Amino acid sequence: MKLGLIVLVSLCFVAVLGTLFGLQQIVTHQAQIILEEYDTKNKESDSATTEMIPSKPLQQICSDDNCITEKITKIVDGDTMYTENYKIRLSLTNTPEKDESGFSEATSFTARLCPVGSMVIVNQDDLQPYDKYGRLLGEVFCGDKLLNSELLYNGLANILSQYCDTSEFAGENWAKEFGC
Repeated sequence: MKLGLIVLVSLCFVAVLGTLFGLQQIVTHQAQIILEEYDTKNKESDSATTEMIPSKPLQQICSDDNCITEKITKIVDGDTMYTENYKIRLSLTNTPEKDESGFSEATSFTARLCPVGSMVIVNQDDLQPYDKYGRLLGEVFCGDKLLNSELLYNGLANILSQYCDTSEFAGENWAKEFGC
């Protein structure tokens, strides 16, 4: 837990500096290195939590320049957030809408995992980069956690199977496990 907090603080520090100085590519690279080091250390310990490590190292995931690092400005609901420059929707992951059961729980979960003011790394979906509302679609990494899979594994979301054929993430373990 202490190591996770140190990693999160390091990521935020690097991201803030990069944002202030307009060095987004360097920030993304540094964040990838920090997460990769944490992933290596984390695999050595016996994890009794529900923590889901991405199936590929973040450096490998973000090597195609489709990753962005952004500061969260608003949590809309469990699967949608706003940053300073984007409206972001989780690929393949669907949480309840405002008038549906489970909305508050999913929204609160996302707000706890990815609080307003924190930095996220978004791996944009290469096959479906935006939805019909113009929101950027992707995997969202909050610290060392992949929000898409965390919502699914915690029973707060379901998979949008109708988009499995049009998402690069359909082959990911979390997507396959929940219906792609």
